[in-house]
Amino acid sequence: MKMINGVLGCALVAGLMTFAAEKAQAGVLIGGSLYCPMKLKMIVQYESGGKIKKLTVTAKEALKELGYNSQVRLAEEYSFPWDIYVINKNSLVRNLTNPGGETPPILRVNYYDSVTTATKNGAYKEAGLVAVDFLSDKSPYDQFSLSGVYSYDKKEGKTDKKGFYKASERFKATALSGWANFPDLNVSDLPATGSTSYQGSGKLQAITL
Repeated sequence: MKMINGVLGCALVAGLMTFAAEKAQAGVLIGGSLYCPMKLKMIVQYESGGKIKKLTVTAKEALKELGYNSQVRLAEEYSFPWDIYVINKNSLVRNLTNPGGETPPILRVNYYDSVTTATKNGAYKEAGLVAVDFLSDKSPYDQFSLSGVYSYDKKEGKTDKKGFYKASERFKATALSGWANFPDLNVSDLPATGSTSYQGSGKLQAITL
């Protein structure tokens, strides 16, 4: 099945998002900032010809559909979880949340009604509700809106003699639900469920005044 060339592809618009569970991994350092990679598995079920069909697309396949090579991935900027980027191994390719110009947000993640805790050793935990919204920058407009409960934790170590500290974070939302529009399938307001996650770690330079 051919995907519309909207950013992240129309399968992303269409349904169940699951950033697959992954082992602890290094983040990507770009311009002194840490970016945490995101993995994606998407599934949508729809009716066609009197039968229920299923479509599954990974982030790698969706990005390839957009003309990117295999080195490109989705990532979140450390401590700025609202912005989602397309990155390669050493540079930012595109900010999907703030594309610039008159282009509206393409992929937006909003956190709200959060409860937080913090400890003296640099650990920070948070739980709350998250909304994940997508609007293609192509026509016809594919879009989705998923929401649910999330958990987030972050830890920052002590600054060493060279002025660097180790930082790590992990986010997951395992039971999102909402709706999706999928013009290629001639359907709208499809029930959608899914899950998202990202994680990464690396050394950052402490800010000095």
